[in-house]
Amino acid sequence: MPLAWLPSLAAFVAVACALPLIARLAQWGGQSWRTRFERNVGNRLSESFVFTDPRRLFVLQCAVMVVVALGVSWWLDLIWLGLVFSLLIGFVPGILLKRMRHKRRERFQAQFPDALMLIGSSLRAGASLGLALSEAATQFGAPLGEELGLVLRELKLGLRLDAALARLERRIPLEDVRMFCSAIKIAQDTGGNLAETLQTVAESARTRAALEGKLDALTAQGRMQAWIMTALPLAVLLGIQAVDPEGAALLLGTMSGWFVLITVMVLQLAGLLMIRRILAIDL
Repeated sequence: MPLAWLPSLAAFVAVACALPLIARLAQWGGQSWRTRFERNVGNRLSESFVFTDPRRLFVLQCAVMVVVALGVSWWLDLIWLGLVFSLLIGFVPGILLKRMRHKRRERFQAQFPDALMLIGSSLRAGASLGLALSEAATQFGAPLGEELGLVLRELKLGLRLDAALARLERRIPLEDVRMFCSAIKIAQDTGGNLAETLQTVAESARTRAALEGKLDALTAQGRMQAWIMTALPLAVLLGIQAVDPEGAALLLGTMSGWFVLITVMVLQLAGLLMIRRILAIDL
């Protein structure tokens, strides 16, 4: 009996020794997450010509995660579910940036054929390639004007033409841009009628854009159905929780309910990925 307090003392000592290590790991993990977030988000924003301090975005994301965790935990009376929703918020910046880059790429692709025709016309009139690119950058707005303007600024700073074009290909990974850069590189190395080549590339870009527009129109209904069918079970669960908490407790408070929820989430995710894979037609 006199030694009955020893297990409690040992547990207290173990926890006291582990707390500094846990705090150090948490600090290291948070710092690593913040550094990776600021680097990745900052690079993507600068590539899209959006000049915003990524540190402020990180603070805003953390604040939103805390608010979501507290709000969901209070509304559904489930702390773990609030933590899950809070973690899901961490994927939102990446999704939004990916969507923003996709929209910017679509606008660039819509402007590109006309820009190629303008560059070709300037070359036929006797202008140099640099002057033709400058004219196109002036005539067109964002994003094409910004990208060509950046290429011209890099050339003025002493960067070689092939290096500036390679950087353009990395920022705008489109097949038409690759053909445009390849045509300029070949014309610089071996000569040839660059104006006619750019006209051919412009016609190819217009044809590709028309086909992609038709594909987007034909697959729009399927994409919308995929998102609706994926979000429907979650909406139904939240509705049941709001209307009949005791009925929702059978799913959220029992092991069999958890098994059903996990099975539904896995099947829904698999269905969404399959539908997106089927509708992702690459020209």
